[in-house]
Amino acid sequence: MKKRGVVIIVAVAILIGGIVAGVSYATTGDQTLQLPEPKGYSPEEIDENTPPEVVEEFKRAGLIDEFGKPIPQPQKPSLTEEERAWAKGIALSDSRVRELIEGKNYEVVIGLIHSSFEKTGAVVVINFDKSYDIEYDWPWMEPIEGAQKPSDYRQSIRHSKQTVRSLDIMIFFDRGEVAAIIPGSRSS
Repeated sequence: MKKRGVVIIVAVAILIGGIVAGVSYATTGDQTLQLPEPKGYSPEEIDENTPPEVVEEFKRAGLIDEFGKPIPQPQKPSLTEEERAWAKGIALSDSRVRELIEGKNYEVVIGLIHSSFEKTGAVVVINFDKSYDIEYDWPWMEPIEGAQKPSDYRQSIRHSKQTVRSLDIMIFFDRGEVAAIIPGSRSS
């Protein structure tokens, strides 16, 4: 069984190409990406009947103390309406995004990119009404060696043909540009 923190890091590394370990990603509004607690357990429900491996996993992840009591977790940040509007404006004004969504029906969901409970950017998720086969030169984030923050990247291109149901458009506050467009198969 993996630690929750490791699961989050792995999921994020897959999501944004391994930029910086520890970055979390969650959409807000009607959709949220949440990782399930191990085998249906939550730190608040730990008791004498909880399997020892689950208790140990929660201890290693810093979710419960040595006595099995939940450790209060810092509240995750959220985007302001101004930050949402700014991110949506950046995404929808990008010529590559406009090219990819042209003539398609879609909805927009705006989420947060954060590291150590600090806001670092936004993800603009475009959910299409159906799947599309798209061959494209996808903008991608390549980590810079010794990067200190998620926005330390150089942009590269990954050409591929994908069956796409959604686009995750990554934008970092300190760069103010589309960092990557990640094709996805998620549907609303």
